[in-house]
Amino acid sequence: MKDSRCIEVEALARVRDLPAGSPERRHVEECPRCRAALLALAEFEREVGDLPAEADAPGANARLSAAIDSLTSAAPLAAAPRRAEPWM
Repeated sequence: MKDSRCIEVEALARVRDLPAGSPERRHVEECPRCRAALLALAEFEREVGDLPAEADAPGANARLSAAIDSLTSAAPLAAAPRRAEPWM
């Protein structure tokens, strides 16, 4: 694709609901990567169904993102100490 960036996963549902002629919607229709992501989203939505309000999907997503960020931004682990070679 020229001069267009792939759609963020979080924005796919919004883009899916845009008019057919919008640039983002056209990109999703033409880009194999974005089209596959949209199909995966549709499959996920079919599997999950309608979530009750108590599920707090946006809050759960925010907590999950924060947990992933904290794990991936942590200081790198120190290298394990080298084992001494056996004498034999």
